[in-house]
Amino acid sequence: MSIGPARAMNWPMDPVDPQADPKEDLRGVHWKLSYVGTQVAQTETKLSYIKHGTYRKQAKVENGDDLKASHIDLSVGQSRSGKHWQSAQTAEMSRNTVAKYACGKPQGFEQLGEELRKSSVSFSERPSMGNFQTQQKASYQTPPHVQQAASFADTVGKDLRSSHIDIANGKDKSTAQWKAMQTSEMDEYAREKFDCKKPAGFDHLIAELRKSSVPLGGRQF
Repeated sequence: MSIGPARAMNWPMDPVDPQADPKEDLRGVHWKLSYVGTQVAQTETKLSYIKHGTYRKQAKVENGDDLKASHIDLSVGQSRSGKHWQSAQTAEMSRNTVAKYACGKPQGFEQLGEELRKSSVSFSERPSMGNFQTQQKASYQTPPHVQQAASFADTVGKDLRSSHIDIANGKDKSTAQWKAMQTSEMDEYAREKFDCKKPAGFDHLIAELRKSSVPLGGRQF
């Protein structure tokens, strides 16, 4: 099956300038690589943007500052200063300041001053108090004396020093055959890994594999 040459297409057609030189028009290029326009691509944000007009400040009018000012007297002739203002916390903490800091001597206890200065501790004629003990010492009881044997070496000393727990359960108690977990995993299938052999079942393919399928001369179709 043969495919003929592509048909010449002049689309989209460019506007023709009647004053253009025919020779220059023949030497020019009148084809395009695609039908996509050549204008600069814009993002969706720029395409959706609506341009608004520039805000212009109005010209200065006469008595502009006076028009912006407020002419409502909320203080009704009083001082407009806020120096006397206080926060709620300051007002609460400052309440009854005179009563808090007006420290004075308590009244009505003048006749008790001499009695309060007297001491009721007697330094003589001390009664016999006996031998005092704490509650802990009074509750403590001395344990009875028990005579302990000097040594058990003549009776069961050797048997007490020996162990009667068989952890090996009757097996050999040597640890010569112990191996680390990593060594045990690396030694697994060691014979299969290092016993290299020739693969079997491919002897009949040796002659076919030695053949070359690259032609050195002549063309095949």
